[in-house]
Amino acid sequence: MERYAKYDSTKFMLGNAFLPPVHLREQVMSELYSYLDKLEELFIPIFNKAKEAGEISSMIDEEMATAAFLAVLDSLFVEMLYGDAHRLKKRFHAS
Repeated sequence: MERYAKYDSTKFMLGNAFLPPVHLREQVMSELYSYLDKLEELFIPIFNKAKEAGEISSMIDEEMATAAFLAVLDSLFVEMLYGDAHRLKKRFHAS
């Protein structure tokens, strides 16, 4: 959250990820999907390790846990872009 508040480049990246310029949409979305795929690759082993350590239920699928985590992250990004600091902190603490 501090990075978003401090760096215009972070604001620019998030804004373009959620609403890219029409003429660049394909290129932006291609890069964004590659980035999200890489994030999934990084988080799946983390959730698997947590499962093996008994930190999360063994019934939870790593891929589903990763998708749920990224959905929560998306909601925080939306608040960063369109909400205010109070709403962002509220959503962050709830997650």
